[in-house]
Amino acid sequence: MPDVPPTGNVELVNSQLQLTGKGVSIKRQRVIDNLIGNREYCPIIRRTKTLDALMGEELDRETRTIVEETDPVVLSRAISYLYTRETKSSFAIEGEVIAKGRSERFVSALERAAKFDPTEKASFIDLQSKIVDPRFSETGWREVQNYVGQTMSDYTEQVHFVCPKPEDVASLMAGWMGFTKRLQASDVHPVCAAAAMSFGFVFIIHLRMVTVAFTGF
Repeated sequence: MPDVPPTGNVELVNSQLQLTGKGVSIKRQRVIDNLIGNREYCPIIRRTKTLDALMGEELDRETRTIVEETDPVVLSRAISYLYTRETKSSFAIEGEVIAKGRSERFVSALERAAKFDPTEKASFIDLQSKIVDPRFSETGWREVQNYVGQTMSDYTEQVHFVCPKPEDVASLMAGWMGFTKRLQASDVHPVCAAAAMSFGFVFIIHLRMVTVAFTGF
């Protein structure tokens, strides 16, 4: 098929209906690719009146004001408390008894969240090695099929969600990291961006403590 002749470019996604990313001009089809993801991984966030109203409240500005007006010592104690609570809750979700050493490593990982690079595979491997029991630590993406479910009273398993196949994880995570990098360069509301990133990561990986740690960020 020949290229589309010179004409005005059109947006691939209607920005009045969905949240969009930074547009990239595609000359051959004369479209502006303003999706927030890529061909390997591309969630869609539909705009609604409720979502637009919440984004318009500028809660980030209110949060910054509260932080600036709070005694640094009080703020530090509050953060430490929340990190500890997050750690206990995460281990409770997994049904694990938290050991002091692992608890301290988990809190330490949360404290370094701002420096964590979600666009690099090595970051996830390093994170897991710091918080997971060495016996269960991995050197790459998961290589086993897992699922989300619950054990019934007769000890059978009720499956709620079957995670992607192990052989599909590498390409999905490559797409997810590319989507994350593209999202960081966009002006998508940070709460919407965080929701799309964390949901996608859990959907693809679901690697127990790595999953919990990342969503805690």
